[in-house]
Amino acid sequence: MVLLPVSIVAGFLAGLVYNRIPIWLDRQNQSAQNTHGGTLPKSLTMLLDAFEEERLKHQKRSDVINLVLFSIFGGTSWAYFTQLDPRMAKAYFFALLFFGGIMWIKSRFFLLRKFTKEYKTEVLGGLIAGLDPRLEYTQDKRVGNEALRDSGLFGLTKVMESNEPLSIEGEDYIHGSLGEGVDLQISDLEVYRGEGEQVRLVFAGTFLVVEFPEPFEAETYVMPDFSGAGVLQDLLHQVSNKKTFVVEAQQVQLNNPEFEKVYDVFSTKEESTKNLINSKVQEHLLALDNKSADKVLVACSFKGNRMYMGSLFTNLRFEPSLHRPVNRAEDWQMIYTQLELYLQLINALQQSRAVTPANS
Repeated sequence: MVLLPVSIVAGFLAGLVYNRIPIWLDRQNQSAQNTHGGTLPKSLTMLLDAFEEERLKHQKRSDVINLVLFSIFGGTSWAYFTQLDPRMAKAYFFALLFFGGIMWIKSRFFLLRKFTKEYKTEVLGGLIAGLDPRLEYTQDKRVGNEALRDSGLFGLTKVMESNEPLSIEGEDYIHGSLGEGVDLQISDLEVYRGEGEQVRLVFAGTFLVVEFPEPFEAETYVMPDFSGAGVLQDLLHQVSNKKTFVVEAQQVQLNNPEFEKVYDVFSTKEESTKNLINSKVQEHLLALDNKSADKVLVACSFKGNRMYMGSLFTNLRFEPSLHRPVNRAEDWQMIYTQLELYLQLINALQQSRAVTPANS
C-alpha cells in the first residue's frame, strides 16, 4: 500500500511537468523572436492587460484539472501493476479511456474559442480603430474570390480559371473607406490547389485590395525579384516565381538600384508608371519587404481602378494560447507596424496620383 501514495505523487509531479512544458517552449521561442520598434497605444496595452488577467484564470483552472487527472492516473497505474488479473486489466483499460477522453475534452474546451473570438475582436478591432477609425474589423470574413482572380498575382488568375480543385481559407477581414472614394479591404488568406497527396500551396499571407475613384493610366505589376532570395529561394519558388507573373508588358527601370534589387516593375506605359511608383512609394514598398536579406515577401498590381497586393508568409493572426501571455507588446508590434505601412503606402499612392491624375 506504500506504493499507492507514491504513485499518486508521481502522477501529480507528472502533471506539474505537463503544465510547465508549454511555458518552457514559449520562452525558447520568445528568446529567438525579433523585436520591432515603436510603441503600442496605451488604450491597447490596457486592453491586453485585462485579457491577460482572464487568460490566467483559464490557465489556473486547466492546471488544477491536469494535476487531478494525472494523480488519478498515477493511482490507477499502481492498482494495475500490483493486481495483474483480468478484472484489473479491464478496469485499467476503462481508466485509460476515461483519462484520454477527459484530456481530449479539456483540450478542446481550453482552445478558448469564446475567449479567442472576444480577444481578437476587441484587440484587433481596437488596434485598427486606433490606426484609423474609418476601418472596421470582422473576424470570420475574407477578401472575395473576384479580387484574387483579377489581381494577376501569385498565379491566382490561372489557378482560379482552371478546373483544378481549389481550397481558399481566410479570416481577419479589415475594410472601410479612407475618404475621397478610396476603399480598402485586407484579410489573411491561404490558397491551395489540387486534392489528396497532390495539394500544393499557392498563396499564404495577407492580401490587400484598394479601390480608387479613377482608373490607373497603365496596367502595372511590381513583382518580387527572386535572384537574391537566399535561404528561402527554393521555398519561394515553390509558392510563386516569375512564371506566375507573365504579363504582356515591358520592364520599367526606375533608376533606383536599392529598389531594383528587390522588385521588378512591368507596365504598359513607362512614363505613367514612373510617376506612380515614385521615390516615396518605392520607400514604402521596400519597408514592406520585411527588411530581410534572405526573403522577398510583397507583390502588387495596378489594374483598372484597383491596386492588389499580396504579402507572403505574413498575417494578421494572433491566436491566444493558454500558456502564453496575451499582453506582450512585441507579439502585437509586428501586426501594428504592418498595418501602419499599408496605410502609409496607400497615402503615398494617393499623393503620387494627385500630382499626375489618372486619365478617365
